[in-house]
Amino acid sequence: MVKLIKVENNKINHIRLLYILLSKRKYNISHKKLPSYREHKKFVINSPYRVWYLIKNVNRFIGSTYISKENIIGINAFDINNDDYVKIFKTLLNNHKPLKAIKSVRNSNFIINVNPSNKVLLECMNKIGMEQIQTSFLIKKNNLN
Repeated sequence: MVKLIKVENNKINHIRLLYILLSKRKYNISHKKLPSYREHKKFVINSPYRVWYLIKNVNRFIGSTYISKENIIGINAFDINNDDYVKIFKTLLNNHKPLKAIKSVRNSNFIINVNPSNKVLLECMNKIGMEQIQTSFLIKKNNLN
């Protein structure tokens, strides 16, 4: 049974747990190299997210999920199946509404970014009828030389 526990960004055990989960992360979008614990702690304390949760399955933590101020949902978990993803999405959507749209800043709906290697999450999103609206590519400086 999957449960969401709200992250308290000033709780040292939440900061440590998030770092452990980050170090185990298989699919990354925003970073390639694990930040130092000090950098991570500063990030968590200054949380840029509207809301952030730890994901607990029975008696162990398996990931985290957040909603940004841009209406983006991020979800990072391991040892998770389609049913668990659906429960997480339902919990998020039942407890949070998207912020009002701002042209060129945020959509009026929630959006989720997914690493293309995360086949389980992609399969789940297709299964529940989420609409693919874009594909993103990372441009590195050396790509243009």
